[in-house]
Amino acid sequence: MRKFRALCRKQVSVYAPVLNAVHPSILIGMNMISSWVDFILSRTVIFVLAFIWIRFYADGIWVAVFAALAVTVLCSMVLSFLSRRKKRKKDLTGKDLKHAETVMTQLMFMENARVLAFFAEFLKKHYRCMATGECVLAETGAEATLIFTSFRHEPLSPDGLARIYIAAGKYSADKILIFTNGFAPAAADAARRFAKPRVILQNAADTYKFLKTYETFPDVTVKLNPPKNRKKFKVLLAVALAHRNAKGYLFGALFMVFGSFFIRYNLYYLISASAFMTLALLCRVNFKFKSELTEEKVI
Repeated sequence: MRKFRALCRKQVSVYAPVLNAVHPSILIGMNMISSWVDFILSRTVIFVLAFIWIRFYADGIWVAVFAALAVTVLCSMVLSFLSRRKKRKKDLTGKDLKHAETVMTQLMFMENARVLAFFAEFLKKHYRCMATGECVLAETGAEATLIFTSFRHEPLSPDGLARIYIAAGKYSADKILIFTNGFAPAAADAARRFAKPRVILQNAADTYKFLKTYETFPDVTVKLNPPKNRKKFKVLLAVALAHRNAKGYLFGALFMVFGSFFIRYNLYYLISASAFMTLALLCRVNFKFKSELTEEKVI
């Protein structure tokens, strides 16, 4: 099960840069499918584990089934509560989310030197700091911190992290703080490996919370029109009928046909096989809404 979940996440991560360049809604749809798969598999494992142990002590099989269902529901409620609580602490909501998008857009369309000057200007009111052409050197107590910024359309990559780390080698510091509007998982993994100086990556939400702490935000001069609204059903349908899914549907159809030879009520297997076969054929058809989602260029 762990390998299957990892495969789902790997597929999302592999196609993420391409899909994000096309439209974020497609990536959201794929993440939603991956989340549902993870939800179903994790709850199935809880149920099976509870059933095995309850069945060992219970006399009747139905008693074990209902008791395992009760345990699964209880565990699901606890996990959902903890997940929502963690998400509320981590993510931005409401007005902060909308304002953060505006702030990140403004920082993306500013030269890096101007962004560093903006950070240095308000940090001078609280710490001893000096702005250079590459970073801001701040003395926070007994620590010397180098502040770098990287606000780009693409997330900060390991190569970008390496360039920043090389530039930081010119200075003596205990910590490197990098403010970004997003970073790749590989970059986050690489940052955790540095021992000294320590490297701390800040995403869009972290950057916004940092600026909000000092009640300082850049002047907004860049305003973008809202993105074109897309129907979520079309987006999910485009993901479901992607060309690469044809093999999976075909495999499912063959599996159902094979299973129909061994099951007494094989009508349901034949219906499912026909449905899978139809989906496999539809994946090979170039529908108009599929081409619209892949050909349109956005910022």
